[in-house]
Amino acid sequence: MANMRAVYLFAWCLVYAVCISQVYSSSIICEHSSMYLSCPEDQVLEIGTAIYGRTRKDICPHRDNKRTDCKSKTSTETVKKLCQGKQLCHLIAKNNILGNPCGDTHKYLEVTYECIW
Repeated sequence: MANMRAVYLFAWCLVYAVCISQVYSSSIICEHSSMYLSCPEDQVLEIGTAIYGRTRKDICPHRDNKRTDCKSKTSTETVKKLCQGKQLCHLIAKNNILGNPCGDTHKYLEVTYECIW
């Protein structure tokens, strides 16, 4: 009986872990570029995070990569306003949309998202 209870508990935990796990996709575009985020017809975008700035040198290499310690404080909020709950969203990585957290550095936009029902 104790073994059966342990098996049941293990199976329940496994199902619970699979059901609540979130699978986020990630997309990156360099400054002055654009991209589309999209979901299948019966789903919509759920934005996780958005970082506009620069935290790594190896993403979008550019001669003006002077800093790797800057990111917009409002990029997640901005991307959510533009994309949250939509099936298709067009994003442009530009300072006039996302702010300019580090003026002398070439930036990129990294967005994590998932498609939900």
